[in-house]
Amino acid sequence: MDAQPWDPERDGNDAILPGDADLPGGSGLPEETRRPVRTRQRHLAVIALVVAVALLLAATSLFWLIVSPGGRAATADAARIGDCLVFDASGPTYRPADCADSSAEFRLLAVSLDRDGCVDVPGAVRADGEGNRFSCIGDKSVDPATALNGLTTGDCVAIEANRPVRAGCEGGTLPVLAVVKGVPKSAGESRDGLFGVCTQAGATDVRQTYAWGLGGADGSESATWDRLLCLGMN
Repeated sequence: MDAQPWDPERDGNDAILPGDADLPGGSGLPEETRRPVRTRQRHLAVIALVVAVALLLAATSLFWLIVSPGGRAATADAARIGDCLVFDASGPTYRPADCADSSAEFRLLAVSLDRDGCVDVPGAVRADGEGNRFSCIGDKSVDPATALNGLTTGDCVAIEANRPVRAGCEGGTLPVLAVVKGVPKSAGESRDGLFGVCTQAGATDVRQTYAWGLGGADGSESATWDRLLCLGMN
């Protein structure tokens, strides 16, 4: 094999590299010696391409995991305030849906740190959650302006289709004399029972009472009414 002539201007660390066209006689190495270098370069390029494709596939899979029906975005936790929801009884759980979807019968009205925070959200009829995150859910067609949630002493209600709704205090409406929280349903076993609760709350001249409470995720009722309205005369 031909040897590269020694150059006194080079020091001992100045290696003669394959493909150095500036050196006399080319690289100084035969073709069969230079070929493995190019082969390794091609292998490294292929490995880099495979790694890039694998990372792209992993990112795509993660995206679909997040937005697919089984991912995080398929739950009420990822819905935005005002989004319509479909109730899945097999969960039970809720998932965001287009409001044009006939199966989307509910709407996310607010998010609270606890269940009690949903009670006074206008229009809320269900609370779904655990820990420090609860979704306050109402009917899709709810009108918060007429909801009983958040009523206080001095507000008024009107009776429409045998049910009270929030209304302005004008002719034909009933004044709210007191609002009692957390009333056991056993107190409603007799008419006098609820009137007695109103009396204990300091309300006088009570003419009617109306008790209501939030349902669970599936609409199930608890053993307690969240609010009892003590109503006066019109």
